[in-house]
Amino acid sequence: ANHAEILRIALESGDLNLRIQATRVLGENKVIRAVPVLIKLLTDDEPRIRTAAMQSLDRIGWGGHSNAIVDAIAPESERIAFYTDWQVMRRQLPENQRREMLADERQGIRRMAALGLMEEGDRDLQRRALSFLESSDAGFGAGLAISASKRNFRDSTKVIFETKTPFQIRFTSDGSSPTNTSPKAPKEITVSDEMTIKAAIFDGKRRVSEIESITVHKITESEWKDRLFVEGITRKGSAKSYRANLDGLQRGVLVYADRQYTFTEIPDALAGATHLRTHNDDKANHEAEFLRFQTNLPAVLYLAYDGRTAPPKALVAGMEKTDMMLKISNGESFSVYRRSVKAGEVILGGNKVGGSGGESMYQVFISRAVAKKTTIAEAKEALPKAELKHGKEIFFGRGTCFACHKVGDRGVAIGPDLVGIGKRRDMDYVIQSTLEPDAYIVEGFQQTSLEMKDGRVLFGMIGEETALSMKLVLLTGEQIVVKPDEVKKRSDAKNSIMPASLSNTLSGQDVADISAWIMSLK
Repeated sequence: ANHAEILRIALESGDLNLRIQATRVLGENKVIRAVPVLIKLLTDDEPRIRTAAMQSLDRIGWGGHSNAIVDAIAPESERIAFYTDWQVMRRQLPENQRREMLADERQGIRRMAALGLMEEGDRDLQRRALSFLESSDAGFGAGLAISASKRNFRDSTKVIFETKTPFQIRFTSDGSSPTNTSPKAPKEITVSDEMTIKAAIFDGKRRVSEIESITVHKITESEWKDRLFVEGITRKGSAKSYRANLDGLQRGVLVYADRQYTFTEIPDALAGATHLRTHNDDKANHEAEFLRFQTNLPAVLYLAYDGRTAPPKALVAGMEKTDMMLKISNGESFSVYRRSVKAGEVILGGNKVGGSGGESMYQVFISRAVAKKTTIAEAKEALPKAELKHGKEIFFGRGTCFACHKVGDRGVAIGPDLVGIGKRRDMDYVIQSTLEPDAYIVEGFQQTSLEMKDGRVLFGMIGEETALSMKLVLLTGEQIVVKPDEVKKRSDAKNSIMPASLSNTLSGQDVADISAWIMSLK
């Protein structure tokens, strides 16, 4: 197609991907007469078009159009488009002009200029830019949060939408991406079926946030009998929210809900346990009945207590002290106590019930772990009786595979794509990868280890990195944001992002079922 046709496609086509490609082609061919069109596209409703337009303007050069371009990008607040804008601005405008922009009346332009100056070699400029960023309006870039009263539910759950912006949240419940014509989101909705809800913030027709999503899972009767669930968590003497992270305990996950410490060493017996994440700020609680929750099945309760002191007798009454130790990234170690619990209510006292105790809050784990590690041979032996339906339940349930793998519109695309894996790999590969994930590490999906200056050691995948921050995606899908200057050492952790705990939590038949289902994906 000639350039005139490409310009028409970029502006008028109803095919978004075609528009993006046309916009990029204009830049790749450095079509100077397309600059006015590209500037117009900087205000397009679709962030990906705005990003592609800025990338093309970067290739062509801003020339005498810098004022018009700056005016067009001033209201930008979508994360990727905003990042592209300030990076290109840094390349296209001289330092002195960007320094003058720190006094611009438009906050977005001030921030873009400041972010660019942060990457300059002049330490004084970095200090001034950082000072500006830290003092800028807190409301800028306020994002969207979606949460659920119960991510796993039997009857119904409430999905809550929150934002600090004055703009409108729009959402979908069929797995599609929201648009400016999607339904407006109320403060909360009641959901009684399994679904994936996606939402974004819109300023009129313009999307100004990332698309956030949440999947809520309706528990089947067979799953209720097969998987350990923790419900009805209440606290006495604490206003903080506690939740159970089902089947998710492994090295590298967060220890507390209010700290960024992570687990660095976990005993095999605890790998894959459900983690009832506490708040370290509750460490002084002395209530006799501080924490209550319900389990649907008999289980083993583990309590990890500050290894520097003995726990209150009232707290560990009826528990056995094991020889297991947990270690966390601030250097502390925790002794592990355990007892069996029946299905029903469990009650635990406060960290200092009786008036004394450890200086760090205890942690709680609940497990139905198999008696011994499952072997590859046991899984292969169970293949003739493999049930695909049960395998799918495990994948989206207690196997927590969906935390890193996306199938259809369910799950999170952090790990490799599993659809069609039967054409690329054999059953032996899938079984071994499940039980021994470090045996095969797909390029680009190994963990990164960050040794922090404060002594913490973090494990995960780098999801996004700028001069100001680094976003580390933990193995649970949670994210930690750190500043690059807080990192002492960064290295390849030589480990798969897949948890190594499944051999402790899945039986041979479970592994056979889930492997057979994965191999069936088309």
